[in-house]
Amino acid sequence: MAANCPCAGAPVWKWWAKHQHVGEQNARVEVVDLFHFPISAAQVPGMSAADDFNAYCKKNAVNFQRQDSGYPRTDEADSRHI
Repeated sequence: MAANCPCAGAPVWKWWAKHQHVGEQNARVEVVDLFHFPISAAQVPGMSAADDFNAYCKKNAVNFQRQDSGYPRTDEADSRHI
């Protein structure tokens, strides 16, 4: 992929774009866009930005707990509090 990329070693953010420059600022804007879409979708069931953040923190804690325990079993019960 690096051979096709205008910036060697940088990821191609928009594979469909013929001409693109991937700089640090552009990468930051693209990352913000990645967050924008699911946050907007979360507004449909009435979640606020604070709700999104709190749910993310709780789910992140569950994920780390699963990783730390070595995933001994699959159990959705550990996510019911989110």
